[in-house]
Amino acid sequence: MAADLPVTAPMQAPDADAKPVDDPMVGRKVGAYEVIRRIGQGGMGVVYEARHDKLQQRAAIKCLHQELSQDSKILQRFFNEARAISMSRHSNIVTIYDFGQLDDSTAFILMEFLEGETLLSRMERLQLDRKSLGLPVVLELGRQVGAAMALIHSKSIVHRDLKPENIFVVPDSVAPLGERVKLLDFGIAKFLEGPVRKTTVGMILGTPLYMSPEQCEGAEDLDAKVDVYSFGIMLFEMLVGRLPFIADTAAALMRQHMFKEPPHLLDELPDIPPELDELVTRMLAKKAADRPSMDEIVGALEALQQEVAQPGKATGGRRLVGARPRPAPPALPDTPRATDPFAETIGGGGRPAASRAATPLAGASPARSTPRELGGGAAPELDPSAVGGLSGSMSSSGGPRGGAASYSSLGPVSR
Repeated sequence: MAADLPVTAPMQAPDADAKPVDDPMVGRKVGAYEVIRRIGQGGMGVVYEARHDKLQQRAAIKCLHQELSQDSKILQRFFNEARAISMSRHSNIVTIYDFGQLDDSTAFILMEFLEGETLLSRMERLQLDRKSLGLPVVLELGRQVGAAMALIHSKSIVHRDLKPENIFVVPDSVAPLGERVKLLDFGIAKFLEGPVRKTTVGMILGTPLYMSPEQCEGAEDLDAKVDVYSFGIMLFEMLVGRLPFIADTAAALMRQHMFKEPPHLLDELPDIPPELDELVTRMLAKKAADRPSMDEIVGALEALQQEVAQPGKATGGRRLVGARPRPAPPALPDTPRATDPFAETIGGGGRPAASRAATPLAGASPARSTPRELGGGAAPELDPSAVGGLSGSMSSSGGPRGGAASYSSLGPVSR
């Protein structure tokens, strides 16, 4: 496994009462930007807030630790992220302004400063309050993620680590529902064009919770369909409140990705549009060739948005996505929810078991009592209020906001 593999870790605004960190980077100039403060740090490096000396524009500077900046492989991967982002200018992808090395060889990426929260933080916060994202929010955030990924794929880039930690949600008054997603962390993105270097034997790139069957198999000829599979896992989790596959070990989880059929959304949430179940079913197909493209997914999500807003008008009685029927899987057992089993070996701390437990949707009664530390349990019936509008404390302006943003690829964060 690649012990130096960067992962995303959210970085919240520091405590106002916290003592300032004695850091030689604070006060230093990087081009026209002056480093103001440290936002957070991880195993790979540190993220700072900076401000343009004339425009007063805020920016984030992600710096590799100096010793890691001397490692050519790590340096290549770090700059590969900058190149991937710079090739994919889109309103739903974080913007970079510059990258390079300082006079002491420290590698840096200067990028847009974001304020908001990761999609993972949003889901976990709502789960603790026994609330859901709501179908309109899932469709809109999913549409934005799909649009960004469609552009990335059109540039012959595969992200290979799409997951809720890498999706940042920021307030935006002109965006639908008052929020915009920003795609982060291209640290293991693969360019399909040009010479392809083989990875080290046995190296697995990605996060097992969202890893495609071909990634689990260790295949080297990965294409854009690996991102489609990861996106399908995300959509299932956003809707149901838990992952489709639950296991005690990394090996068991990867076997499920490769061989076990996922549960149907309609078995979990019988009130959702059948077309959404069909879409996610195709996205989670074991064979990459059976999955839709990102462009197809975006078109289907847009049609579903119209269908939810005006039932029957968008579909005209026709299916939005061709389904591939599959037998209903047996009920999942009440097995303990494992933390990300590869977290330490791929560069970041795993998430707590409790934060990923199955949580009923807003206003629903659970089918059976399941302790929060367990990952099993059937999903409850969908509350109509969660389908018809923004659920619970969420509002059309975006709901509660988090702190200052995550720019990660740095491993677990401490402040």
